[in-house]
Amino acid sequence: MNFIHRFSIKTTFLLLFFFFLCVPFILFGVIWYKEATKTVENNAYQASEQLVEQLSNKLDIYFNELERVTLPLATHPLIQEFLKINPSSDYNRYQNSKLVGTQILDTILFGRKDLYGVSLYSAQGNTVSTTAIFANQSRFDSYMKQDVDRKNFRFFGISVIDSASVLTVGRNLYVTNTMQLSGILAIDLKLIELHTMAQSVQISKTGFVWIVDNEGRLIYHPESNRWGQPLSDAEMSESIPLEGQFLTRKSEDQHHLISSFRSKSTGWTVVFQIPIQALTGDMVSLRNMTVTIGICLVIIALVTVGGYSLFLSRSLSRLRYMMKKAELGDLSVTAPTHKNQEINSLYHSFNKMVEEIRGLIEAVHISKVKGKQMEIKQRESMLASIQSKINPHFLYNTLEVINSHAIMEGYKPISRMVIALAKIFRYSVGSPHELVHIQMELDQIQTYLEVQKQRYEELSMEVNVPFCEVVQVKALKLLLQPIVENAFIHGYEKHKKEPAYIGVFDELRADYYVIKVVDEGGGMSAGKVEQFNHVFNEVTMNQIVDDHQHPFLNRIGLWNVHSRIVLTFGNPYGLHIAKSDESGTVIEIRLPYE
Repeated sequence: MNFIHRFSIKTTFLLLFFFFLCVPFILFGVIWYKEATKTVENNAYQASEQLVEQLSNKLDIYFNELERVTLPLATHPLIQEFLKINPSSDYNRYQNSKLVGTQILDTILFGRKDLYGVSLYSAQGNTVSTTAIFANQSRFDSYMKQDVDRKNFRFFGISVIDSASVLTVGRNLYVTNTMQLSGILAIDLKLIELHTMAQSVQISKTGFVWIVDNEGRLIYHPESNRWGQPLSDAEMSESIPLEGQFLTRKSEDQHHLISSFRSKSTGWTVVFQIPIQALTGDMVSLRNMTVTIGICLVIIALVTVGGYSLFLSRSLSRLRYMMKKAELGDLSVTAPTHKNQEINSLYHSFNKMVEEIRGLIEAVHISKVKGKQMEIKQRESMLASIQSKINPHFLYNTLEVINSHAIMEGYKPISRMVIALAKIFRYSVGSPHELVHIQMELDQIQTYLEVQKQRYEELSMEVNVPFCEVVQVKALKLLLQPIVENAFIHGYEKHKKEPAYIGVFDELRADYYVIKVVDEGGGMSAGKVEQFNHVFNEVTMNQIVDDHQHPFLNRIGLWNVHSRIVLTFGNPYGLHIAKSDESGTVIEIRLPYE
């Protein structure tokens, strides 16, 4: 058997098959077919019935799968919104239709050569389709008139589009809270696919299959010009036998066998017509002798081919085991050399593939690390450039001169404000990533509010943080001041309100420490609050949202504070807008316990 290893697998199997099966069966084939005539004739009827049932089952599986795939779409949020949108709302209708087309309809068509198009119609008068010719509300009206029983998944009939025959099936769509029929998802199938299914069960070039729906229309027929045409009552009775029975009809000097099978799933009837001569052929008997010889030859062939198959299967099983280990993450596995040329080439390709995967994983890891480092450096450069715009020494000296003049002239309020400003600027100088105790931040914001108090005499300040003395919490410098400034600018000034109240409170929670900044300004809309909190949640250690793509570009204080917290401490720490309405805003700063 060693000489066999020098041939390819394909050549080896061909040689074994030819010498041990083909040559003997060619010699005894004539005798075999003569004796087998009677047996084939008796089995012809059963074979015909099985073929019809096989095609019917294929159709059932095909349409059941199509029904199953479209079932989750009935409750899809985008489709539910599509059913409710008023056509007069042009913007909402355009946005929703665009999302429905790209995220749902195009997804259904992806990779499906059997589909011509997918369309969505609503009772409100909205339409969206992958094919412009189907974006017509009149289709919805015509579909709604069909099938008075309103089955959820139904067949609408055959139409010809651009010389292509299509079968339209659809799913009824209901608004979930009212269960009112409000739309239809229409799927147009290429009838050529049914032709392919019908051809797959043919056993003779002279036999053919045709399909009739429950209304007597031809869904498929070898003569394509009859697709969609109804059958007369005479044709129905003469050409379609009852299920489980057969008809014989003479046509063109041949006797044809006709069998049928009715699908319970689709309601269609599959009819198979084939000349009896094509089933029986010209075979005559001597079956017993050929059976004995055939059994002996099969045994010899099985022993010979089986031995070589075992040799190959053992090698392939080893490769499968190694691939399983690689799939589970063990990329150190290596296939050995093999004496068969093709198996050895396969092993070599496997080793090369595993090696390339290891290299790709390492390259991706390095790329992610470098990308994250670049993002952090970029943000550090931005903060440094902002801080470098002010010369702190110049400010200190200037404030000292102002303070001296105030003391000399006896203006104590001015002196207090200058001292407070000096403390604020002195605290602001340094690395923005420097970690400080939360108490230092609270002292800083107290000083800041005292300065604002000089400007707004009616301002009421409240800094009540009893828990900061009993827990150890680290914070980054300048976390509170941007948020309090945001309250003055966007909470009061933007709404043309005099600043009346600013409160700072703390709270202990199971997973983090919370500082709350409260104001009584004009607040913001619920939609903006939801949008801001959504973007806050997007900012993770692995995904920093581009500033220029979000509304926070004009609110760099909040955005900068949240980004710095997440980049330093990770999730779930950062900012969260707990409340914002006409009575005021509450912003939470979530920090980890030390």
